[in-house]
Amino acid sequence: MSVLERLSPDNRLFGIPIQHSFASLYILDLVFDQFDFAQVVELGTYRGALSTFLWLECQVRGHRFLSVDRADKRVTDLFPFLRGDIFECQRTKLRIFEFLGQAPSFLYCDDGNKPREIQVYAPVLPPRSVLGVHDWGTEISEKDVSFLADLSFHPIDDINCLSTELHTLQQFWVRR
Repeated sequence: MSVLERLSPDNRLFGIPIQHSFASLYILDLVFDQFDFAQVVELGTYRGALSTFLWLECQVRGHRFLSVDRADKRVTDLFPFLRGDIFECQRTKLRIFEFLGQAPSFLYCDDGNKPREIQVYAPVLPPRSVLGVHDWGTEISEKDVSFLADLSFHPIDDINCLSTELHTLQQFWVRR
């Protein structure tokens, strides 16, 4: 396993602890390169390292960004953040739905219950939106997302294949 694929408690990005390998960032950059969306919503902020990376991608490309978490453990307030329970708080859910809007979006699920995040939020994503998940194979698996085909989501095979080769624990779908 290369240094890019390795994940250790010492991984840091912008000096902030990060729960993703550097290969994961490469894969996310490929998603930004291959798809055109207007906004990005990240479910699960933790310390904010990945949020900062995603926000910077959005800044460079002219996309809007929002990170959402029920707890505020960020070490920076650089990016837009919404504190709230993504399942139980109707106001939080409504704000996320409104932010996603009708234009193609990128939703990245990395909070505490990935299967439920996808069940609640995938159905509201407009066509040409991208859905991504972290912790594939550990906290979420194929059986949890089998319904996505019924919603016209299709796996992004080239990115998922590379993601698997690089051990990023990520998977992605696009809605047709």
